[in-house]
Amino acid sequence: VDTDMQDAIQAAMQGHAGLQDLMAMGAMGGFGGLQGVQAPRAAPAAPSPGTLEARRVRAEQDRAYEESMQEDARKEEARRNAAREQEEAEKRAMDESLQAARAAEEERERARRELESKRASVPAEPPQGADAVQILVRLPDGARLPPRRFSPLDRVGSVYDYVDVAAAGSEGEAPAWAARGYDLVSNMPMRVFRERGRTLREEEMSGQLMLMVQQRQGA
Repeated sequence: VDTDMQDAIQAAMQGHAGLQDLMAMGAMGGFGGLQGVQAPRAAPAAPSPGTLEARRVRAEQDRAYEESMQEDARKEEARRNAAREQEEAEKRAMDESLQAARAAEEERERARRELESKRASVPAEPPQGADAVQILVRLPDGARLPPRRFSPLDRVGSVYDYVDVAAAGSEGEAPAWAARGYDLVSNMPMRVFRERGRTLREEEMSGQLMLMVQQRQGA
């Protein structure tokens, strides 16, 4: 900057000349121009209240959206967990049902085999004679089994086997009272025949005898 320019700038700084004077001097070619002088930049304007409110609303919307997404994710996880637990519970129930069915079938098969074994062990009915013991059995429901002759040498257990076989259903299932356990008793005189290994003669069972099926206590 030449001497005139320096003087003009100094005068402007001291208040004797303004920036417009300097510009005029430059236009008239009084000095090399003000091409190298830049006006100071204005500071950025502060955001308006409307802009701040819009930013706040947008931030709240973003936060609400994020919370909604997280809540949806939690609900979906809970739904999947509930579905998995339901599936596992149904599988356990099915397994338990199958196990119970197998156990019931095994028990029925065991009962059938036991019944067949008893059927085979019942001794042949002896002919009528002075020594034959004719036994009539009354069931808990009042029904009676057909009279059956036994030898005095037959064992009391054979009478029990006969009752089990004769009272079984068509499918070979034992009645409930037989499954729970019972005793054969006589009314006159009142006696309970539990010694299955003893013979009828040893138990003094002779002639015609009425026996009743009596549920065991607690059965």
